[in-house]
Amino acid sequence: MDFIKSKKNVFMKKIFLLCITLFLCHAKYLYAQSLTHQLKHIERLVYSNVEQAGTELKNIELQLMNANNSEKIHWYTLSIQIAAFSNDEKLKQQIAGKLPYILQDLAGAKKHLWQKIFTINFQLLNRGVDNAINQLQSIESQVKQVNDEFMLAYFNRVLYYSFILNGIYDVAMDIAIENEKQWQAIDEHYLALEMQFRIIELKVRILNIPNAEQVINDFANNASKLEITKYDIPLTLLKSRYLAQNGQINQAYDLLKNLIDNKIVNESNIQYPGIIHQLADYSYQLKAYKESITLAREALSFIKEKSPEVGVDTKIILAKALIEEGNFTEAKQLVDEAKVIFTKYNNSFGLFVVDNIYIDILYKDGDFEALYQTTKNMIQTLENVNNDNHGERRVKRAENAAYVNEQNKVVEELAQSNISQQQEIDYSKELLSVKNNYLTVMALFCFVLFLLLIWLYYLLKKVHKLANTDSLTGIRNRRSGIDKTTKLIKKARINRQKGEIAVAMLDLDDFKSINDTYGHDIGDKVIQSAVEKAQKSLDAQDIICRMGGEEFLIVLTNKTKQQISEKIEQIRQDIHQSNVAELGILKPLSVSIGITTVSLADQDKSLNEYLIDADTALYCAKNSGKNQVQEFQKAS
Repeated sequence: MDFIKSKKNVFMKKIFLLCITLFLCHAKYLYAQSLTHQLKHIERLVYSNVEQAGTELKNIELQLMNANNSEKIHWYTLSIQIAAFSNDEKLKQQIAGKLPYILQDLAGAKKHLWQKIFTINFQLLNRGVDNAINQLQSIESQVKQVNDEFMLAYFNRVLYYSFILNGIYDVAMDIAIENEKQWQAIDEHYLALEMQFRIIELKVRILNIPNAEQVINDFANNASKLEITKYDIPLTLLKSRYLAQNGQINQAYDLLKNLIDNKIVNESNIQYPGIIHQLADYSYQLKAYKESITLAREALSFIKEKSPEVGVDTKIILAKALIEEGNFTEAKQLVDEAKVIFTKYNNSFGLFVVDNIYIDILYKDGDFEALYQTTKNMIQTLENVNNDNHGERRVKRAENAAYVNEQNKVVEELAQSNISQQQEIDYSKELLSVKNNYLTVMALFCFVLFLLLIWLYYLLKKVHKLANTDSLTGIRNRRSGIDKTTKLIKKARINRQKGEIAVAMLDLDDFKSINDTYGHDIGDKVIQSAVEKAQKSLDAQDIICRMGGEEFLIVLTNKTKQQISEKIEQIRQDIHQSNVAELGILKPLSVSIGITTVSLADQDKSLNEYLIDADTALYCAKNSGKNQVQEFQKAS
């Protein structure tokens, strides 16, 4: 009996231990499921209530001690998103400091790659974008070899933002389209939705697609299905930008003003300063300069505690509005502050904008000596913008992609060749039929391709014409006119042309008052009429192009000095004698013209310098009473 009892006790102990083991395993499974479920729940909150998401994410931080590497990475990526959305610098620093702990259980390539990706991600959050693209592209092949779908998708997300912050929007669009598919493939629907929004944002802001309103509404429906509210205000901002791009500034203004008036957005909202900034811009475009100044100052007051880089665009708007109100001193101070930031980040386009505002200040203030030097600087800055290395980056990336695709095609062709050879052994007749069908399809394809090439040829000709023509007047636009003039001067120097070449800048006098008094439609008719008058006095080899607004470039070639003077004076008289009644205005038209002669012997002097000389003569004509021609006089 004792023996039986002993056996029974051993059996019961084993059953008890087995139950304990099963219970612990089940508990661990439930714990893991619970953590994964919580992370998914917080991921949804990130896009609807970022503050609550941050609180709940912090509450589960202790659970990371028993989490696996995937859960730690998921927790960390959510932390970065919350820090970015809330724009909390202190939180960014805290999260960056936790990276070694998150990656401590990883080893080898994965650890190295996540370390690199997250480090670059924090650089982008702090706007340190100088070398981010090159760093990411240097590890792109390694990321693909690791065979981790989440890592590859997250890598492309960071790569997208690096191209965006460098202003390379076409490549960013391609990456965003690919990245949305990657997130969808691994059921990361919220991140896929975020990338879908970025695609729409690029389409509206950069491509200005015609059906933007429908695309925005479709996205809003998708976000609503996922119970996401984060995009409600950004979508309204997109709609307003779309309206503004299509000339509906009043409607764009009203759309954003309603957000403030109806208390949909208040001062505690992170997007409030951005909306006020946009309203300041719209007010400036509507010529409500006092309101623009008030709004711009309010927007700047919200970012005074942050780095000066944040408000540089608002300062530009404020400066332009102050100029219109005659406050040149404060405007110049703001422009100087903006110039420091643009110089720091080597932003050539920003420097070009700054120089343009300087010119406006100097012209209205009557400081023509400084105006000459600033104009020269602006042209140099414009050359720097045209000489950026974005094109090289695009070409390099395209070449890499083409090489990879070509290698894939080679592999596929080899594999297909092997299959075909195997089939030929047993199915030679069937293969022959397939080949005949293939040849028929290829013949049809070649025919269609031929028609497509013809269509593309005519389309390219049309696009080329549109790209080189001013839509209002039908003459050359600025880029085409400068390019044609540069070639003309170069050819004249090579052929040692005997006749003179003259560069003239023509500007309609008091054109702003015409627009203000009679409206832009009458203003457009005045510009068209002036161009028609000027063209009548020009020969076939002469050039006329619209430089912008009411300013035109006229180039006379292979003429004597007397012929040049007579033609330019004839143009001035013909425009002055225009029938203003037909144009719908009361005051006679007049133009001021500045002219300079090209020295064909001086090989070093560029067209840009001649343009500055002609501009300087134009300003002298304006300053001397308008409605006259002035020749450029070198300073003695």
